[in-house]
Amino acid sequence: MLFRSLAQPVLDLLQVNARSVGLSFNEQKTEVILFSHKRPDMTQITQINMNGKDIPFTDQTRYLGLILDKTLSFLPHIKEKIAKTKKCLLVMHSLVRKKWGPSPRILRLAWLTIARPKLTYGAHVWRHKITSQRQLDKLTQVHRLALTMLAPTHRSAPTAGLELIWQSQPLDLTLEQIALKTYMRIYSKIRPVCNNMNGHISILYNQLASYDLAELVKLSDRINIKNLDRHFSLRDFKTFKLNTSETPGVIQVYTDGSLINKKAGCGVFIDYGNREYSGLEHLGSCASVFQAEIVAIDRAADVLMNSSNQHIVFKSDSQAAIRALTNKTVKSSLVKGCAQKLNELCSTNKVELQWIKAHVGLFPNEKADQLAKHGAKFTVDGCEPWLPVPHKSLEQRLNFLIKSKWQRLWTNNPECRQTKDALPSVWSSTLKYFNTYTRLVAGQAIQFITGHGNFKRHQSLRGETDDPTCRICLEEEDETPRHLLLECPGTQWLRRKICGKFRLQKYPRIGTTLSFATSDLVASILTGLL
Repeated sequence: MLFRSLAQPVLDLLQVNARSVGLSFNEQKTEVILFSHKRPDMTQITQINMNGKDIPFTDQTRYLGLILDKTLSFLPHIKEKIAKTKKCLLVMHSLVRKKWGPSPRILRLAWLTIARPKLTYGAHVWRHKITSQRQLDKLTQVHRLALTMLAPTHRSAPTAGLELIWQSQPLDLTLEQIALKTYMRIYSKIRPVCNNMNGHISILYNQLASYDLAELVKLSDRINIKNLDRHFSLRDFKTFKLNTSETPGVIQVYTDGSLINKKAGCGVFIDYGNREYSGLEHLGSCASVFQAEIVAIDRAADVLMNSSNQHIVFKSDSQAAIRALTNKTVKSSLVKGCAQKLNELCSTNKVELQWIKAHVGLFPNEKADQLAKHGAKFTVDGCEPWLPVPHKSLEQRLNFLIKSKWQRLWTNNPECRQTKDALPSVWSSTLKYFNTYTRLVAGQAIQFITGHGNFKRHQSLRGETDDPTCRICLEEEDETPRHLLLECPGTQWLRRKICGKFRLQKYPRIGTTLSFATSDLVASILTGLL
């Protein structure tokens, strides 16, 4: 009775307000769900009604693509998303066979852009609910189904090794990464929450804090403002691209930004006609080149702020900075501040922006470039960041931390011994090779890297043969990828040709290893022709 006395007046008021603007609610599409970890006695709860009809109670409902259950466990949602992703992958599997089908590059792109988004949608809301090993195993199964689709793979090939080969990090890390990136993107629009709350917003904040990124997110320069007033104008490039000289009396402002050894600086060169001004500034190690370009224009505007009745032209070789200052939507607090200063300068002057080509021998622009480089090389004491943190920089930092976490998992993994020989680091650049392979060649390379393939040692472990001895050298050595690549006498001519040595002590770089793995001799072993 208490529920009805509280909810019914609110629902009636909503209907009255809707009718006042010509709208109505559909009672057939309306459901009531009680969010509680307890089990309420539904016989003691009176239903509320809409348009004279009772609205049914339900245990779960769908809202904005998410399935909300009464305990907010999100288990029904996770289960459905895994099922839909599997169904999509099975359809893709039906399009490929061992020797024909789309290339591995196209299939990997299909996984990343078609199948995986079905699973990761809304991850920032429900990702923290994946806590049990059973749920993690189901994610691993989905990921394995996707990776075995990319190329012919032995059924015993380790999933962790395939993840590294295809540079597709474990799904639980991917979900965490997407969730945290979403939080960083919408942070400026989120209402503050109490520290003692356990909602997904607080959980995401605590996860960012564990990566030492929570405070940096607060300093992010990301905003979203539309239709910002601008009183300055943009010169047409085609009209002025050949005009290197200006009308007498025009103040020409050349600005530039630079990034050297991960340290940024900006430079300003102003030609008044009868005198010149040069300035530079060091912006620290947290600023980007784009920010340096914007700050250069901002600092030049400060210098000219006392001017009046002048024609001022800001010339920059950064298209990104020019477009950001003239776009209708502003996404950076630095751009907003710079645009406002240019507007203030416009109150007593005529101000124009012009894009110019870089490094074409224009002395004032080269002078601004030199000043920016000198500014980047300066060493200034102080606590950084001095500028709002670029959103892109935060994302790159998060990517690095997530990949470092993947590296720790890979290093501590007690399995995948043979794959670790070839790929000890998750930063190995395997994709640039596998993206050029056909399905058959990619499958052979995977067999060689993982050791799970048509090698006599692997066949003996599976009970397919009693003799693991190398079929090439016929010595008392097991036939494994390591033996063939490093020490087999029968492949020393191939080693000499590819690696430059008759004998190796350890695995060479991944490019050299793959050249050996995809050679005709190794291919004949893996395809059973030898």
